Amino acid sequence: HFTGRLKDSQRILAITFTHKAAQEMRDRLRQRCPGKENRIGVGTFHGFCLQFLRDHASLSHLPSNFTIAGSPEIEGLGKRLWPQKTSAQRREILEAISQWKAGPSPQEPPPNVAAYNRLLRDQAWLDFDDLLDETHQLLKAQPGLLAQTQNSYPFVFVDEYQDLNGIQHALLKILAGPGIFLTAIGDPHQSIYSFRGADPRFFEG
Repeated sequence: HFTGRLKDSQRILAITFTHKAAQEMRDRLRQRCPGKENRIGVGTFHGFCLQFLRDHASLSHLPSNFTIAGSPEIEGLGKRLWPQKTSAQRREILEAISQWKAGPSPQEPPPNVAAYNRLLRDQAWLDFDDLLDETHQLLKAQPGLLAQTQNSYPFVFVDEYQDLNGIQHALLKILAGPGIFLTAIGDPHQSIYSFRGADPRFFEG
C-alpha cells in the first residue's frame, strides 16, 4: 500500500532491534511484496546509523576511516584508562559509560566518558553506542542533510517500540519530523530492557 505512494528516490525505512529480526522481515517482504522489497530499507538502529555515517562522513567531525571497536578493543581501552582497577571494576565503569550514552544525548559528558571518548577517537574508533549519538548529532548540525534524509524516508516503521532507550527515541524524533509517517509497533506493558535505558513512556511522545 505505502510503496505505491513513493517517489522514485524514496524508500520506506523499517527499524528492528536485532539482525535476526531484520532478516526475517526481509524474507517476508520477498514473499509478500515480490518486486517491491527494494523499496523498503530494513535494518537495525546500529546498522542504519553505521551506513549513514559512512555515507556522510565528509559532513561530520569523524575520521573518514573510522572503525567499530569490539569488546577486545574496548577492554583494552579500559586497561589503559584505569590500570589500577580490577577487571570487574573496569567492566562496571564501561557499563556506566554505555548507560550514559544510551540516554537522550546530553551535551556535556562526565569525565570518565570524555576520557574514554578521547581515547576511542585517537584510534579512529567508535563504539556501538556512538553510532546512534553521532548520527543524531550530525542530523541536528546539518539541516540540509536532515531534510534530504526525511525526503528519502517519508515512511518510518519501528518494531518493539517499548524497548527504545533515550538516544534511539531522540534519533527517531528527528528523523520523523513534520510530514513523516511514523508507525510504532509494540506493547508498553512488555518492556523488559529498563536496565538498558528502555522507557515505555516514549510511546507517549
